[in-house]
Amino acid sequence: MATRVVDENEIILNGVYYRVSNPVRRFITSQFPGKITLGDYNLESNPITSTFVSSDHRGGIGIERMDPSKDLDRVWWSTGQLRHKDHFVLPKLAVASGSDPDTTLEQFLTFKGVLYAAGGGFLHTYNTNNTWTTIEVSTTTPIDSATDAEVGMVNSVPTAVFANNRGVYYSTTGSGWASNSTASTPFIAFFKDQIYAIDKDGQLRRSSDLSGSWTNDALLQLDDDSIVGLIVARNASQDRVLYAVTQQGLYVHDDANTRFIKTDFIIPKNKDNGIGTATWRGSIYYPSSMGLYKINVGRDATVVTTVGLDKDDGVPQVYRGKITKVIPTLNELLLVVNAQEQDTTPLTSKIHATAGSRSRMNTQIGGGLTGFSYIAAFDDRGYEIKHITGSSSAGITGAFVGTDQDQYRLWVNYDNNAYYVNLSTDVINPSQIADQTYASSATLETPYFDANVIGQDKVALALRVETENPTTDETVTVSYATNYNDTFTALSAISSTGETEFKLPSSANPVGVEFRSIKFKVALARGSTNTNSPDMIKLALLFKKTLPVQFGFDVVLDLTNDHKGKTIRDMQAAVDTAIANKTLMELTYRDDSGGTRNYYVTVLSAQALEETGLNERARFRLTLSEAV
Repeated sequence: MATRVVDENEIILNGVYYRVSNPVRRFITSQFPGKITLGDYNLESNPITSTFVSSDHRGGIGIERMDPSKDLDRVWWSTGQLRHKDHFVLPKLAVASGSDPDTTLEQFLTFKGVLYAAGGGFLHTYNTNNTWTTIEVSTTTPIDSATDAEVGMVNSVPTAVFANNRGVYYSTTGSGWASNSTASTPFIAFFKDQIYAIDKDGQLRRSSDLSGSWTNDALLQLDDDSIVGLIVARNASQDRVLYAVTQQGLYVHDDANTRFIKTDFIIPKNKDNGIGTATWRGSIYYPSSMGLYKINVGRDATVVTTVGLDKDDGVPQVYRGKITKVIPTLNELLLVVNAQEQDTTPLTSKIHATAGSRSRMNTQIGGGLTGFSYIAAFDDRGYEIKHITGSSSAGITGAFVGTDQDQYRLWVNYDNNAYYVNLSTDVINPSQIADQTYASSATLETPYFDANVIGQDKVALALRVETENPTTDETVTVSYATNYNDTFTALSAISSTGETEFKLPSSANPVGVEFRSIKFKVALARGSTNTNSPDMIKLALLFKKTLPVQFGFDVVLDLTNDHKGKTIRDMQAAVDTAIANKTLMELTYRDDSGGTRNYYVTVLSAQALEETGLNERARFRLTLSEAV
């Protein structure tokens, strides 16, 4: 209940009136302790400001709200290159292949230095002058709706094979191709100088002469259409064996007894499970929608870890989808992510099985895609994005990594067009590459940063951005958003090398921007010269932490005379009660019937000057403080 004080040199504490010897001293108690600096001084040594720095992005995408203790190398989303500390540059340029065959290319392989692609009943070769040549047209042979493609040894002869539900289309020279349609062979693998194939009914077949018939091997009896791939990997004895990839896990082939055996990796069946399973660096990678299981088959146990794009905070909604192919490369594992249907319109899926890494491609048809398909790259530390289709209606029909024309390339087909991206055989510092060609733009979006104090107000004072190689054509633009509202405020574009400082919200009004959480978007853009890229080295936020204002009070109680019906002894007892009180007490020293200047305090310290003997007079010095 609000109380009033109308007499000078008087207060009320815990409902008791006291005379005071001095004016009430009011001060702020809500202050941070002083900083302690170990070693040399740095930006964090400033007693008023703190610093958040974003310069290392090697942890990759997938963190929406940051824990600064462990997520400083993570971003929420980015379309640029993230693999080098202190560098953020444009992605590599995707080049459209010339004279495209204007068809849906589903399967690729390289054989004797030549790239071959099958799709829609066509078989094409890619030429040195960036053109395509159609070498076969058929709607009845296995190049129609090809489901798999691979190169291996059959009876000691290098052999290239395209496969589908009707058989295989193969060549030992590259110049001549033949068809074998004696059996259904949607998923193939080369093993022990033979080619093996498994159909969707689980029948495994093998052949050492593709001009002849197939020999039936083991039969894996599962639900219809459970089989989604065939791979070669290590078993518990560390021998290379065949695995049947299914929608409910992995089954290992027992060659001696021509049977399949259930492995330790068995999961509930789902139509998205296993699509695109591949091996990389001794492990099996098994997708499930946006998830990816890393499976290590050991002598004592099978160890399964999750490393997919669904970890942590996932990806922005517009980039959600399904992993439809896994592609091993020298430095990274590539994932093809096809945009998932986001509305309620039924989706018709055209399912294919892929090559090299034995997977199927999921071409999304109908209903109107609302997301973007892309290639994500995993390096055992984190993900970066290699290529985005740029159109919400463009599902990726085929993807492949191989060496053709002495070039190490990623090939991606969408919108009836094939694109290639040159890949590196090693990890190269972007500042040391003079002839790299770059895409026209890229963005990086940091996670929301709250200084590890949820709900506490902060003030963003300035932003310092260090860049290299920006020009009037190659620019770096930084924007910020606060408090989980993704409405960004853009700062002026940076077009010169060095450190650029932005006072916030502007140089004309540098009062700071209040935030509880803040994030930044960095946009890179280049001009017409595709070998140029701006490079962001560092983004540093200078901010001030704040606390809700809490007041303290220093009062000297004059207990030398009785006051308003209370004896000196009564008031001394009341002071002792206030000192021992565990709950907050009302403090009033103004005439304020509305209670707006009544404070609820606790005793921080107490000192008394007390007479002795029969003299009860005393003075108490109390330090009081608000708690909230």
